Amino acid sequence: MKRALAIARKHLCVLLALAALSPGVASAAAPAVPPAGKTVPPAGKTAPANTNAPVVEWTFDRAGDFQGWQPNGHLTNNVVADGTLAGLTRGDDPFWMGPAFQAQASNFPCVVVRMKLQRTEGKPFTDQQTAQLFWISSTFPGSYGEEANLTLDVIGDGQWHDYTFMVGEHKLWKDTITSLRFDPCWGVTDVQVTIDFVCLQTVPGKDYITVFQNKS
Repeated sequence: MKRALAIARKHLCVLLALAALSPGVASAAAPAVPPAGKTVPPAGKTAPANTNAPVVEWTFDRAGDFQGWQPNGHLTNNVVADGTLAGLTRGDDPFWMGPAFQAQASNFPCVVVRMKLQRTEGKPFTDQQTAQLFWISSTFPGSYGEEANLTLDVIGDGQWHDYTFMVGEHKLWKDTITSLRFDPCWGVTDVQVTIDFVCLQTVPGKDYITVFQNKS
């Protein structure tokens, strides 16, 4: 009996030590608890099979805190305010490079970006525009390359749109993901870009648990 108790205590200490190594990330041993100011889905939503996967998200809820997202020279007037990350395109290839992190690719088959795009002159996009998501992983380390990325069409009407990148279907979305880069629109200048959140999700679509705040 004493030996069983000692083994149990040892296992508990190991679990606590592993949890301490990942501050700010929800433990895989228990459901994620939404931080203050976040919202949970209404009753009746269906939880995915791997609900306990760590939450990897950037919601820009603290004014002035870019949470590690850095713009390149084709984005100006960068600011975090009112719960959003925003910038103005001034070149053909604007993008933000995200911070370093670690996430098991198999836990997150999609990346969701909520964004709105608006020309400074107020007119909607009249031609097709695209956004790109790049990533770096333990399998594909180094710089962002043309191999590890996905492209989606975007809408420049000044309204919020959720863009879901189905990264789990890409052959290079595997092992440990360590960084993201997001290109909001290519080849268009004088566009106000506003991002509500960037979030790695366990399942696509509307019937999943989210822990980010929906903004009107």
